[in-house]
Amino acid sequence: MPSESPGRDLGQEFRDLEDLVQQLRQSLDELREIQDLARTIRSSVSPDEILEGLSAMLRHILPDPQLGLFLITGEEFTAVGDPSLALRAALHTLHEDGITSWVLEERRPIFVPRLDGMEADQSDLLVPLIVMSTGIGVLLVRSRQHEEELTSHQLDLLSFASGQAALALENSRLVSVLEESRRQLQDMIDNAVDLILLVDEEGRITYANARTEALDEPRERLVGRCLADFVPDPALGRQLTEEIRRGARSLKEVLLRNPVHPPERLITAQLSFTPLGTNYPGNSVCMIILRDLSEQRRLEEQAREAESLKAVMLAAVTVNHEINNPLTAIVGNLFLLKRELGQSATPEMLQRIELAERSAQQIQDVAHKLEQVSAVRRVRYLGDTDMLDIEPHAPVDGDLEEDEA
Repeated sequence: MPSESPGRDLGQEFRDLEDLVQQLRQSLDELREIQDLARTIRSSVSPDEILEGLSAMLRHILPDPQLGLFLITGEEFTAVGDPSLALRAALHTLHEDGITSWVLEERRPIFVPRLDGMEADQSDLLVPLIVMSTGIGVLLVRSRQHEEELTSHQLDLLSFASGQAALALENSRLVSVLEESRRQLQDMIDNAVDLILLVDEEGRITYANARTEALDEPRERLVGRCLADFVPDPALGRQLTEEIRRGARSLKEVLLRNPVHPPERLITAQLSFTPLGTNYPGNSVCMIILRDLSEQRRLEEQAREAESLKAVMLAAVTVNHEINNPLTAIVGNLFLLKRELGQSATPEMLQRIELAERSAQQIQDVAHKLEQVSAVRRVRYLGDTDMLDIEPHAPVDGDLEEDEA
């Protein structure tokens, strides 16, 4: 009998070793699953997905856990997902009693008393969510694990799980902030007064904001077109493309037109060239801000026309004032001269008097027409000399016109 005892001990040890190996394998498998869940949580930007992954991790650590994830919002906590009303009430009480602040200062999981006095077989564990030494929230876990039963290994896993969730939630917040900033920036760019273009080294448009009215094309049809296509002067188009390649900052005023529209539809545009850094979409190397100056130039021309017309009207008033008085005297004296001559006037005398009267009348007509001028139009007089056209015209949509006399 004694000789059989060592054999039985060896067999028992072997079985114990097999059990231990099996336990280690199970622990490794569980650890791998926890690591996979942690990786899933870290890669998530959706708070709901983060909460789901955290719940799966806690089921590997505690028996039948119920959890509530709460983030700090100002002086209060905001729930992630939809925790139970019991957990919401418990967190509210803990916050009112200052326990959440204490846990965040301690930076470690802490058992907290059940304040509702129900379900004594369950206990609450409050876990801080810390990112870069800053508390961003807490994790409230309710389970059948009591304080005296919790192992250091479980505490480490709880801290690890909450840390992964905290990082993921902070990343989610940053992604939301960046997305909102991107949306606001996009709105600002789309609602900008000017057309904003990105172009590559060949001057090919890679991006356009919504202000494409100047080129009479929707932006989806502008992308892929070359800026030089809109420049009527081919030499100038090549020059602009070369400046884009050189990465020069410049400001130019050019005439542009959409080649699918009639050639006479030209716009005056100011182009501001700004070279870009690397890693822009579509190999963009330059940003061009296109400002349509056509309306501005039209208003400037109207202002010049108004000033010219004002000068003409001043001249008309001056002419009428300075000419009408002596002209009236001339016409009156011619009338008196003709009456005094009476029957003694020869035909040649009467002819000369009538010629003088007609000339005086023409002077009066010119002065009157000058007063009626409503637009400044020039006509060619002799050689390169222009003069004011005072003949009446139908209303013309334009400021200054030139006609051949």
